[in-house]
Amino acid sequence: TVTATASGGTGTGAYEFRQNGGTAGAVTFAASGNPRTITGAVAGTAPIEVRRVGDTNYNDSSWVSAGTLTVSAAATAPAVSNGAASSIAQTTATLAGDVTGNGGSNVTERGFVYSTSDTTPTIAEGATKQTTSGTTGAMSQAISGLTANTTYYYNAYAINSVGTSYGTAANFTTLPNAPSAPNAPTGSSVSATGFTATWNAPAGAVSYLLDVSTASNFASFVGSYNGFAVAGTSQAITGLTANTTYYVRVRAVNTGGTSSNSGTLTQLTAPAAPLVPTSSNVAPYSFTVTWSAVTGAVDYRLDVSTSSTFAQAGEIPGFTNLTVSGTSQAVTVPTPNTTYYVRVRAVNNGGTSDQSPTL
Repeated sequence: TVTATASGGTGTGAYEFRQNGGTAGAVTFAASGNPRTITGAVAGTAPIEVRRVGDTNYNDSSWVSAGTLTVSAAATAPAVSNGAASSIAQTTATLAGDVTGNGGSNVTERGFVYSTSDTTPTIAEGATKQTTSGTTGAMSQAISGLTANTTYYYNAYAINSVGTSYGTAANFTTLPNAPSAPNAPTGSSVSATGFTATWNAPAGAVSYLLDVSTASNFASFVGSYNGFAVAGTSQAITGLTANTTYYVRVRAVNTGGTSSNSGTLTQLTAPAAPLVPTSSNVAPYSFTVTWSAVTGAVDYRLDVSTSSTFAQAGEIPGFTNLTVSGTSQAVTVPTPNTTYYVRVRAVNNGGTSDQSPTL
């Protein structure tokens, strides 16, 4: 507010003021009373001039210096921005923001508000509040007590005498808890050189890590099967040795971590296939088949057929998948002067070998 005083006499005219007179930035405030509240003045220190207008007793409309006037810009709420959340875990995270300006009034409080339901959280709306130290500039705050696998919405804020400002709301999702351990795998499709391990899918698992060892304590590993990554719940394990015991375990994985080890599958591979059998004691209606013993075999399976492909039509009754405890078998056949085909498989507690070559 500026006031002008006449040097003498009385008059009915008004006073007109201007700021920065005679410059490109001049601002004139129309006549309206004395004292005069100047609205819209330019912030800063600038010369002020005054003149009488509309007064018959004082016709001189020259501008007269009224000294200088310092005008302060009106204060505003602080300027605030959000940063990206970091160090996100199951129950903790670190929020980031920046108070880029105090609006011309000292910042008395700043910090963050966050919520799981309010996408644009504010203090007035009851969001959880976490204050930080300082007034302006970058700020960060570690928060805890969060819930795993949950989306949180957050805002940086700052308060001064004018009001409260917020950044543009952002969000993050806490990590899920690590999955529980799978059950012990089961083995199937056992051969002399491999088998398939299968396991259940714990809730939340997205992949698995597979270990295979010939040591029950997993002191060493077979080939690449040391934390071998598997997307599904089964894996064909290959390149193994016949009649050998292998141990298998798995761990479930998601973005929250890795489970403990499953129970252990103990799997014996099948024995190697027998060598081609030989025949002896050949008679019109019989002959004897003999083969060499296979390491680890507990018994054998014998097929006899009139078909070289062992088609069902050529099967000899009693001699299809016949269990033989030793390494020879007397065979009786229905028709003399006929070619018969013989093959053998070795069996152990793990499974059955491939076919022997055909006699």
